[in-house]
Amino acid sequence: MDFQTEPDDTLMIKSHWFWTFLMVGLIIPVVLQAAPQIDSSEWNPLSDPPNNLHEKPDFPPGELEREIHNLVNERRRQHGRSPVTYDARLAKLARKHSRDMIERGYFHHIDPDGRSPSDRAEEMGIQTRRSRGRFSTSGIAENISHVSMYRWVVVWYGTTYHWRTLEEMAQTVVSSWMESPGHRQNLLNPHAKREGIGVAITNEFTVYVTQNLR
Repeated sequence: MDFQTEPDDTLMIKSHWFWTFLMVGLIIPVVLQAAPQIDSSEWNPLSDPPNNLHEKPDFPPGELEREIHNLVNERRRQHGRSPVTYDARLAKLARKHSRDMIERGYFHHIDPDGRSPSDRAEEMGIQTRRSRGRFSTSGIAENISHVSMYRWVVVWYGTTYHWRTLEEMAQTVVSSWMESPGHRQNLLNPHAKREGIGVAITNEFTVYVTQNLR
């Protein structure tokens, strides 16, 4: 005897929802991972509306370098240190390292060729040894940092950015150095006399900053 069965509509509905939830479950994590985290304490859409929504603000690297330099000296004065003089050769060294980190995809004081800040300085003809009375010191101190040009971004019917101001980026960089024991020691080094700041910006709006002191 042959038995014929009718399609089970309930089973088909359950199967339909199963595949729907499966696809949603695969898609949603990707979206969540791709979107940056927004700190609700940092932004209130009513009291703090976004600015410069759809165009990248003009942040000349030289202006950001000067702002960071001024903040560094402000921190040094606050801690009883004498200000450092801005040095164009050290700034060139710093810019070169910031660009190299972007171009070769690393974030470190030692470059992929194994060269230290002092090695790179000597290759540029920068004196790394200094006499201090009966003693002498050698080497170049270096701090590095990177910061996004925007505080948050929303992708919804286009892309909306909330850009940081030049002052906010400078504050973020210097604060990160002050909160790191090694970077803080370099920044507040009482023997440092000269400084160079070098800024480079990626196509993804990330700012790389290098500080060299001697």
